[in-house]
Amino acid sequence: MKKFLLAFIPAFFFCLVLLLDLPLTRWLELRSIDWRFAWRGSIPATGEVVIVAIDEKSLNAEGRWPWPRKKIGELIDQINSHQPNLLEMDIIFAEPDQDDPSLAAALHRSANTILGYFFFQSEKEVSDAAISPEKVERSFQSVLPTAFPEITGLQETLPNMGGLIANTPQIAAATSSQGYFNAFPDADGTIRRFPVMIQFRHKIFPSMGLETMVHREGGFSPIPVQDGDGILQGMSLGSRFIPTSSRGEVLINYRGGEDRFNIYSATDILHGLVPSEALRGKTILVGATAIGIYDLRVTPISPNLPGVLAQGNLLDNLYRGDFLVQNFSTKLISLGALIVMSLVLSWSLYRLSLLLGLLLTVVIIGSYGLIVQWCFQHGWVLFLVTPILAAVTLYMIITIYRGLTEERQKRELRKAFRSYLHPDIVEEIIKDPTALKLGGQRAECTILFSDVRNFTTISEQMAPETLVQMMNEYFDPISREIIAAGGYIDKFIGDAVMAIFGAPKSTPDHPFQACQAALAMQRKVNELAPHFREKFGIPEFKIGIGLHTGPVIIGNMGTSERLNYTVMGDSVNQAARLESSTKGLGVTILMSEQTQSKLPPAIKSRFIEEISVKGKADKIRVYELLATNSLDSSET
Repeated sequence: MKKFLLAFIPAFFFCLVLLLDLPLTRWLELRSIDWRFAWRGSIPATGEVVIVAIDEKSLNAEGRWPWPRKKIGELIDQINSHQPNLLEMDIIFAEPDQDDPSLAAALHRSANTILGYFFFQSEKEVSDAAISPEKVERSFQSVLPTAFPEITGLQETLPNMGGLIANTPQIAAATSSQGYFNAFPDADGTIRRFPVMIQFRHKIFPSMGLETMVHREGGFSPIPVQDGDGILQGMSLGSRFIPTSSRGEVLINYRGGEDRFNIYSATDILHGLVPSEALRGKTILVGATAIGIYDLRVTPISPNLPGVLAQGNLLDNLYRGDFLVQNFSTKLISLGALIVMSLVLSWSLYRLSLLLGLLLTVVIIGSYGLIVQWCFQHGWVLFLVTPILAAVTLYMIITIYRGLTEERQKRELRKAFRSYLHPDIVEEIIKDPTALKLGGQRAECTILFSDVRNFTTISEQMAPETLVQMMNEYFDPISREIIAAGGYIDKFIGDAVMAIFGAPKSTPDHPFQACQAALAMQRKVNELAPHFREKFGIPEFKIGIGLHTGPVIIGNMGTSERLNYTVMGDSVNQAARLESSTKGLGVTILMSEQTQSKLPPAIKSRFIEEISVKGKADKIRVYELLATNSLDSSET
């Protein structure tokens, strides 16, 4: 239970963090999107979006910004002379000017021009900017024709603005297309998303990029797509579906900076230095790139990206349709990955060595990172940091727990079993302590009981010290034979030895192992008999061995102060009774039918008879173990 809780609690905690998108990891997840852009690098743009830049060169040639609106009108006329498809102005003309008629005339001559305007997020921002209510009202009326029809349910999810400032009425009237160019940064100041829809005074307005997309698609009105609960999923525009967040935001799949777009200086356009082929049929974005104009944005691909290039990335993203999607489905996929990683690590880290556990954790984290990056490059934005933090936390907790407890347990296991089990089996148990279920479990084992014949007579004829010496010389070699065959020496009871086969490490051929041990003990006693006759004066040294296979309860038993790893059950008593019957039947090794039936053909045995044993109403069939043709258990 403790191990389960150690894994469950951190995994559950990070599942909650992921589902609730808590501030604890939100910033790191946002930053991880920037890392993914860096790992991916720049990608080609469509080539349909061309930037006309009011850059340093233009300011040096044409004068400081803002330029006279008459010059802006000339720029629009020059651009239109090259027959572009659409013209998007990343500029706002909020204050009346004497050149407004000239600019308005140029806009009239430009049929496909989209003007920009700006929303304030709160009434306080409006007040701080000293925008009068009258100007807000005039701006609202000028952009009202671009508002979408009322859409039920979106008012609850879309961001609600506090005010706006738009182009002067004369300029706004010169074109029927306007869209806001707001981009709201995340909490860390980085622009990763563009809202394609915003509401103000219960009306829903399109962004400049979405309005441009409407014109490109032939004037189709965008249709919001909502799920069964009325939550916004995206916009359907002609044949294109634009996935958005519930707040109407598009996660921008940035192509890159200035190296990804065709950019021409505004002064070169004004002076006819740009070939018509460069602009014909393109969507032209006019905006500032000069540092002195301060239209710079912090983005995942650059800390100083001109705003017009951010708009260009959005528009190219809309044109190609290779959107980045981060929604409830990607959250569920990330959650599933977190759970799978936690389950794999929780199961593995308790069973692997510390080094292999570390290697597995690194491989899992690295593999997940590669999967997340692959998904990112195919448009799916999964959570990266939270699942990795969960994996690292699990590894640290489990490793610390193992360092504090399992090494101590290994030392205790070595100490407990070193004298009773083959060293290889001891190490296998230590590698997988779960194979040794402490506290008692049911298992099928083969029990071996051996006893020295006429031990009472022998002990009466010897001094106690000599008797102990002789028994030690007997116990030592037969113990090695039992351990070599894979047995566990449960106890020494006077002259008797009790051994278990099939536990604590489960082995399917434990009857065969017990027979190997019994025959090896018999051979060893035959070797010892002449030595004992010469050294201790014992005319005859023989043993009897009983073998029985059956169910037992095996585990740590005793009191809380003193425990003993042993077996209990009728099978133990049966083996002891078979051993006591060997002398009367004139055999050395006697086994039950339950043991004999599980032996391979390589084991030779002989049916003796059916005998009655204490505690059993029915007689049992018993066999004498004779020999084995091969000691290779693979023959089983």
